[in-house]
Amino acid sequence: MGKRQRKNIKIKNTSQPKVSVKSQTPNTKVGDTLTFDLSYENWMNGIQIKGFTNKLRDIEQHSQYTYEIFNKIIPNVHKNWKIIKRQKGQGQFRHCHILEGEEKEKAIKIAEAIHKKTILDEETDFNIWQFGLTNSIRIVAVYDHNNDIAYPIFLDYHHLIYPNVKYNQSDYAKYDFCPHLEHGIKF
Repeated sequence: MGKRQRKNIKIKNTSQPKVSVKSQTPNTKVGDTLTFDLSYENWMNGIQIKGFTNKLRDIEQHSQYTYEIFNKIIPNVHKNWKIIKRQKGQGQFRHCHILEGEEKEKAIKIAEAIHKKTILDEETDFNIWQFGLTNSIRIVAVYDHNNDIAYPIFLDYHHLIYPNVKYNQSDYAKYDFCPHLEHGIKF
């Protein structure tokens, strides 16, 4: 018996595609969104120094605040960066602005204590920004304006860079929880 040969039959496609394929990559230009680069690996560490602490009450508070940082603050700042830059600390994003003067110096000292190294080498290319929404949590970051990248350097959970009796928690000085120190995690 010999091999059976197949006949090539050509079939004409009579239907049209209903939906065209679209890229899932958002179409954004430089300046429209802000990228957060988490390469400063100790940025979530807790510290207590004169006039500042970002230690927390317990693991539950840390969990709640971490959720807020990654699911509210960072996505909102990323998405609304064009508006935030234009408003310069005014309007609905009044907690997102450049730190200047004493607040900037205080932020640099805190960051250098956490990271144990100099944070800003070239002040002309970078600024220190604070990012926050309605609660007291603030992300303090070095901002590279040439590439629209923010490098978080520490967290101000208790609103102590710009202290305000109206917004500060009254018992934060008693807090001593840092998950990195609590669980022996060293970076």
